[in-house]
Amino acid sequence: VCIVREGQPCLRKRWNLDAYLSYGHLDLAAHTRYFSTAIDRILMGHNRSRKIVATLSSYLVCPFIVEGSDLIATMPVSIARAMAGSARIVTQKVPLTLPPETLSRLAPLAGISLEVEAHCRGPVFREAALVTHRGLSGPSILQVSSYWQAQAYEDADWAPVTLDLLPGVDAETWLLAHAAERTLLANLLSERLPRRFAHAWCELHGWTRPMNEFRHADLRSIAATLSGWALAPSGTQGYAKAEVTLGGVDTHALSSRTMEARALPGLYFVGEVMDVTGHLGGYNFQWAWSSGVACGQAA
Repeated sequence: VCIVREGQPCLRKRWNLDAYLSYGHLDLAAHTRYFSTAIDRILMGHNRSRKIVATLSSYLVCPFIVEGSDLIATMPVSIARAMAGSARIVTQKVPLTLPPETLSRLAPLAGISLEVEAHCRGPVFREAALVTHRGLSGPSILQVSSYWQAQAYEDADWAPVTLDLLPGVDAETWLLAHAAERTLLANLLSERLPRRFAHAWCELHGWTRPMNEFRHADLRSIAATLSGWALAPSGTQGYAKAEVTLGGVDTHALSSRTMEARALPGLYFVGEVMDVTGHLGGYNFQWAWSSGVACGQAA
């Protein structure tokens, strides 16, 4: 999220990426280096950048600088909550989702669901993906988003989220088998994908011709994209829409039997406050209950 002063002119405008970037920014990199790097990497993918006016050595002064200026400060939700009440400031969501050119084509398809295989530097999740007015959601996207978001804490280049739109299908063999037909590619894809999605997806890539007008090399390229559609998200919808959390107390610092801090007897941690993140499907609830029972029996 980001914070601005009460009455800041941006609050009277439409809140979007242009508004976000039209003002100077305070950088909390001294305390949230990886978070700031993640924001700037996302913006670089759109050939955009923030105008950093100052980098603060302490976030404690941040709300007071924001209160007395038109500057914007972007930070994790936890820090923004800690600042609440210390100054006359307002919290705004960072306006980042899918890239605008992709979102503009997909947003009208909100509500359409399709089965995909999704992955990003981790396991493959074969579940439903849901098109929303803000981007992509659904079980497969929620599962893989943890692996995408975790890249904010690494120094390597960000890997995209990759979707196989035809899981279990040899897309190349299937397309080449229909290479001589006069049907539109979008109509053929509609046999295996929701019709509206198939047409919008073909328009997004400029593949709007009949099958018999594509070279075999073109069809192989299309098949590769169907099997590995790489998306570079602009960000997530943040804590308010999150299903699980990342990070927390290092498990190496705790007893695996009692959840007690090794360095401070009598101090215990349970649940998602620990650096444990499970897949969706009840695993995080189970971890919260199990760690709570282990702690309760020992405390």
